[in-house]
Amino acid sequence: MDVGISLNGSNNYSTYLGDDLIYTIRYNNNSNFNLLGLIMVAILEGDMFNYSNINVADGYYDSGNNTVTWDSSVVPDFASLAPGKKGELILRLRIKDQFGSGGTGTKNTLIKASVRLSSPNIPPGVDSEELLATASLITKISTQPIFTQFAYYSDPAFGSSGPIPPTVGQETTFTIHWSLINPGNNVGDANIVATLPVGVTWKGS
Repeated sequence: MDVGISLNGSNNYSTYLGDDLIYTIRYNNNSNFNLLGLIMVAILEGDMFNYSNINVADGYYDSGNNTVTWDSSVVPDFASLAPGKKGELILRLRIKDQFGSGGTGTKNTLIKASVRLSSPNIPPGVDSEELLATASLITKISTQPIFTQFAYYSDPAFGSSGPIPPTVGQETTFTIHWSLINPGNNVGDANIVATLPVGVTWKGS
């Protein structure tokens, strides 16, 4: 049997603060036997997981050790997984909105999810005490600055004027908001440059 895990559709995803995480856990019976009594366990490791909004899609979440378990009571396939049969499980949660007081050390900038598919029921002729397949995924939390820009017609601080939609020959004012978030290391000598298109003038406010 085989098991795999991906995050947001990728095996090399880089996440960021406040990001929504969707782990896809895939399982496959690549043997010639019916596999009976399977149990899947996902182990989550990392201080930056926001466990308060975890959604385990019918699994059992144990907050004591941050594990999620699926068995045949919630995944019918796990009662008897036929040869060639495959499927997937979904686990959803979020990254915290900011780093803790410990800063951005290795412990805070990496998260890890591991999965373990096992069964104590050994098919005839298989020399093993337990059927077992494992996989893991380590994901880096980006510490790059994040820049966003928003344009407002009706702004609480500067108000608004002119027609909407804009009309040729008449002035309409907009307020531009810039947001810069730096979740990681200090940034020095940074510059933000904006270029105005033809027909737009800077009001100097």
